[in-house]
Amino acid sequence: MNTWNAFSWKKGCELREDKPAPRGHILPDLVRKYREEYQALSLDQKTEIVKQFEESKQARSVTHRLTTRARASDATHTLASIRNQAIPPP
Repeated sequence: MNTWNAFSWKKGCELREDKPAPRGHILPDLVRKYREEYQALSLDQKTEIVKQFEESKQARSVTHRLTTRARASDATHTLASIRNQAIPPP
């Protein structure tokens, strides 16, 4: 994992905590505003940020169902949920 990418992820999370995600070209703005902050980080701090990113990535990962029957069941339940939200039962 690239330390800059992990830093960008963490900074993005911090910026979105109190307000909705901004629209438009956020990455160039992020680079301009936080490049010096990134360069001032120690190797240990960068390693910690990468570790946090990896933990977050693992927490978000989705397991893949192995059998066709299990995948079909997942799809059926997902479609039923969508249908129930779009068209409430009588």
